[in-house]
Amino acid sequence: MHKIYSEDPLPLKRRLRKPLSILGINIFVSLVFVLLQSTSYTLHKYLYVLAGLLVFQFILGLIYITQTTLHYYHEVEIDEEYITFRGQHINKSISYKFKIKHVNVQLRIRNPRAGKSNYKYYLEFTSGKKYKFSFNRHLNWDQQALLDLFNDFKIAKDEHITLDEKYLLNEL
Repeated sequence: MHKIYSEDPLPLKRRLRKPLSILGINIFVSLVFVLLQSTSYTLHKYLYVLAGLLVFQFILGLIYITQTTLHYYHEVEIDEEYITFRGQHINKSISYKFKIKHVNVQLRIRNPRAGKSNYKYYLEFTSGKKYKFSFNRHLNWDQQALLDLFNDFKIAKDEHITLDEKYLLNEL
């Protein structure tokens, strides 16, 4: 069995659009909040609070951006013994190859609109504690392709689908 699953790679600008807009909105709201709370004679006291808050949010934003957008995987190749993940780190191509028996997969749910029933699924492959590969975090994969990838990986690894996974697969 030799199968390749892939999607068109997303450029870095598109991957950064959402996290940077969230960071910008958070910083703007913090700025407005602090300025509305201050008066003219205590403005200098609030500037220290504002500076600390902006630095804190900027650091949290950078951590979020590095964890969600800089590493992006868009292709999986499954052989009889090996699985290969291909993607990008910033705009540089990267590839990782593992034995299938050392890799685990989890089917996860992400609800992009809270309170709605519009669920999106993504796959998370892990190999040990160091390597973690997520597919469809940016909601650009076809749901059927994810389902086929999940099923083919389980077949290649000779694993059974658990009851929880069957429930999630029925929701697809």
